[in-house]
Amino acid sequence: FNNNSKFVLLTATGTYFFIMLWIQAWRYDSFHANAYDLSYVNQSIYCTGRCFDSLKENFLHSTLSVNSTYLGEHFSPILAVFSPLYSLWNSMYLIFFIQTLFLSAGALLIYRIARLYQVNRGVSACLSVCYLIYQPLRAANTFDFREDNLFIVLILLAIYFMRTARIVLFWSTILLTLLVKENAGILTALLGMIIVFSEELFPGAANASKRQADAPLLDGRRVA
Repeated sequence: FNNNSKFVLLTATGTYFFIMLWIQAWRYDSFHANAYDLSYVNQSIYCTGRCFDSLKENFLHSTLSVNSTYLGEHFSPILAVFSPLYSLWNSMYLIFFIQTLFLSAGALLIYRIARLYQVNRGVSACLSVCYLIYQPLRAANTFDFREDNLFIVLILLAIYFMRTARIVLFWSTILLTLLVKENAGILTALLGMIIVFSEELFPGAANASKRQADAPLLDGRRVA
């Protein structure tokens, strides 16, 4: 299995991508995509691509949102990044494609991160497959579109860059994460806790914490 780990990984990821994309397209074509979220996002991205007419009126414009902007619903300026793609393919299927592509990429990142932690190829591939068959992931993928789903690949990327000590790419990814939604600060704060005790970016921090925890008590206080 170790020798075929990459084949298993790519086959599982490709299968997930095409099945989930087909399910989303089927839901939309059969009138099962009935949440407001999809219309909010679709109009916001479409209008942003026409900012040359009026930046103030068109940037993430959404008729149903507070103050006629999607920013009145959620702080998600990252959606504007996808607007140029609408000039190439002005279709709702593009949103499904982007979401499924991001979630599928998570499997590849999990494999790479596991390998960085010296997990053997077979187990790394199994971890990726477990990620793909995880029911909450598939449920999130088939619920029209949620910008929250972008968190998964961005946080995994941040962990990968942290592990490989690519500081500029790490902080760039964190910045992108903060542009996804207003609750991004919770995730980045939790990731920050990992960084504080991570020897990859802060050599000695983990050892220092361990020494402090192992220090003997004197009069109810720890001795450094």
